[in-house]
Amino acid sequence: MHLRLLRHATLLVQFGDTKALGTGLIATAVKRLDPSAVAPGGHFAHAYDAAVLSMCTLNADASRAARAAGARCATDITGFGLVGHLHKLLKGSGLAAEIDMHAVPVLPGVSELIAANMAPGGTGRNLDFVGGALVGAIDPQRMLLGDPQTSGGLLVCVPAGRTLALPGAVVIGRVVDGVPGRITVGQ
Repeated sequence: MHLRLLRHATLLVQFGDTKALGTGLIATAVKRLDPSAVAPGGHFAHAYDAAVLSMCTLNADASRAARAAGARCATDITGFGLVGHLHKLLKGSGLAAEIDMHAVPVLPGVSELIAANMAPGGTGRNLDFVGGALVGAIDPQRMLLGDPQTSGGLLVCVPAGRTLALPGAVVIGRVVDGVPGRITVGQ
């Protein structure tokens, strides 16, 4: 769909309980941690299992629901992270966005991994790409929002009031007039 359709009142919606952010952090931790940490009974097994479930869940149902709800545009959340994909979408539309950080779904164990600095190299590159367009996010949030995802969820823009037509959807923010590409994060 043409991005200029995004100009009317819309909301940002990230789909699915199983498509929370953090797969990049978890995959990096798996490479760095002792294998027993992700084995059954390991202290990190639950986070690993949640990430695998997320990556194995397809976006087909979410895509059909988004179209039925009148989605104006959409993108998957993959290697550029949530902020990289959103920034590109917004720049192309000439608009800005506000994100409610408390609404952003996060896989279990991710906060612990951020504290342990388990961020993949792509996180820094994603944040460099967005640069000063990401406003209001503190460091742990920046790491999560820039985390490159493997088989991430969909970021969909739908008209206000249509989110009830999207089962399993989480409203994480809204598109607003402002500096094209700017993403303001609220606490």
